[in-house]
Amino acid sequence: MERNRYYNYEDRFSDIVKVSQPISAKELSERFFSAPKWVVAMMKLRNAIMKPFGLKRERNLSDLVRIESGNTTTISKNDKHLDFVIMLTSENVRNDSQCISVSTKVRFNNRMGKLYFAIIKPFHNIICKTLLKRTKSNFEKQNGKKPLSEMSPKELWKLFPITLTEHKDCWADWYSDEKEQIEHSLPQSLRCHINHIGSTAIAGIWSKPTIDILLEIPEAISLSELKPVIESCGYICMAETQRRIDFNKGYTPDGFAERVFHLHLRYNGDNDELYFRDYLNRFPAVAEEYECLKLKLWKQYEHNRDAYTVHKNKFVCKYTQKGKDCFRDRYKRNENARN
Repeated sequence: MERNRYYNYEDRFSDIVKVSQPISAKELSERFFSAPKWVVAMMKLRNAIMKPFGLKRERNLSDLVRIESGNTTTISKNDKHLDFVIMLTSENVRNDSQCISVSTKVRFNNRMGKLYFAIIKPFHNIICKTLLKRTKSNFEKQNGKKPLSEMSPKELWKLFPITLTEHKDCWADWYSDEKEQIEHSLPQSLRCHINHIGSTAIAGIWSKPTIDILLEIPEAISLSELKPVIESCGYICMAETQRRIDFNKGYTPDGFAERVFHLHLRYNGDNDELYFRDYLNRFPAVAEEYECLKLKLWKQYEHNRDAYTVHKNKFVCKYTQKGKDCFRDRYKRNENARN
């Protein structure tokens, strides 16, 4: 690598991937930032180490600015202590292979920046090498498989069947971790409300192991303005109207990832799910009745999500209205509040 005089440190890690189709910048960045648990733990340790230095913390690399063009993704950050740029690139090597690489350039603005980088450099090198290797493996496993975007609804239902499991305490932690990542990515000035909804937010009942998240924003903000922000957190837009955008995360050509999320972006007040959640948590007998209904429908509509949802609709509407009658203005939004 030819060294640039502006930067004090540069590195580059690369590998050859056997694929039949070119790798886009978007695909590369999405795979690269899908970090395993131990890498997330290392990022948290890194944040704890950097806290005394007064540097801005990111939960993970994908919290940083990303500019995608062609086959290159650039992640950059400028700080009073240091500036750095991370570049992800994919290049054709031959018909059945591409070279993927991650390179880093760092400029120290003062001694504090130099000391900080000396401390986190071992973490940086391990994380970059590991994520690059994992990215290569993921692409090669996918090679030859039909992309999700080309699958029919029947194929998608078969790949992603309805699966119910006993309630797990870790679901609350998954929600908290994801909420933290989303909050880090949203503009600091945005007044919004983020809540855990769906069956995983109802105590004690069987549920699909999918974390549903409701993000409410003021009417003054266009939903489309936040779409790229949500996508930068690894989400894919599944449905979009003027007043609602639905995203998912954790759906792969190999099936479900370990953690799966649905995020519902809406305007303040479009929050019926909160009343349904609270009513069932207040009245366990009703929650148990809902659980029985879900278990009854599960195998019957295991590969038909639309029918599964339709057959729950009457129950959901009934107890959503009871929730509204019971809790009234509990979720009436103040446009100047954020939680």
